[in-house]
Amino acid sequence: MDVRTPTESDWHQFDQLAAAEGWRVPASERALFRSGWRDAVGVLRDGDRFGGLVTAVGYETSGWVGNLIVPPELRGKGYGRRLFRWALEELEAAGARSIWLTASELGRPIYEKSGFRAVGCIERWRFAPASKPLQVGQAINAEQASLPTLDQEAWSERRQSLLELLSAQSIPLACNDSAALLQKGRDIQILGPWYSADLCPRSNRTLLQQALAMADP
Repeated sequence: MDVRTPTESDWHQFDQLAAAEGWRVPASERALFRSGWRDAVGVLRDGDRFGGLVTAVGYETSGWVGNLIVPPELRGKGYGRRLFRWALEELEAAGARSIWLTASELGRPIYEKSGFRAVGCIERWRFAPASKPLQVGQAINAEQASLPTLDQEAWSERRQSLLELLSAQSIPLACNDSAALLQKGRDIQILGPWYSADLCPRSNRTLLQQALAMADP
């Protein structure tokens, strides 16, 4: 089985599988992996057959594994493990000293057998915009807090390449020592990354109100 870069046909099959699993993969994220992060994607082929896809994005000293998916009829046959091993090898070769991922219940056994351990749980919240405009508190000055600086403090490394790619279709928000990005995709909008140096409730409430008011209904 050979791992290679994806074709448009591979992406089409990934999109179908992801939709069937209920994944919400933003169009903006898929666009990144089709362009600037093209080399960070591996597709498994068994002859002419699509065997799965995975992404492996490296930063300065860490890396992220994501989007690991295998067609249902091929699961349990080693395809997922082969893709996962490729992702780890790519990141380790690039100098990653720590590797992160978000595990589904289906994929968790593969990761645990490879030595990964859970460090937290992610909650996903969804908001349906109201029909009338929201009342916004104090005006926000996007120069008050620096998102790249806060991001570097949180992750102990510079992730400038990620932030620059995200910023192309995002609105920077800041209030005092809190800052975030409102990613305005055409199919889904995402509020994040979001950091707060002083954890001030008032600043973060104001930032959230501003984000909701600026979101596309």
